[in-house]
Amino acid sequence: MSKHIHIQKLQKADIGATKELIEEYIRWTNVDLCFQNIEKELATFPDIYREPEYNEPLCQDRER
Repeated sequence: MSKHIHIQKLQKADIGATKELIEEYIRWTNVDLCFQNIEKELATFPDIYREPEYNEPLCQDRER
């Protein structure tokens, strides 16, 4: 693992960019995820991933 990678809890300021990254990934996969209720999940993101049930780590490359 690169020593420039930093993992931290998702901050409110990063929610929009994180949702955009997830949406971009979904478009890239070209797979219809409607059966997983992905639209609802993104509309309520990150509510269903809040502690204590889950953590939503954010991984960043600090060289960029």
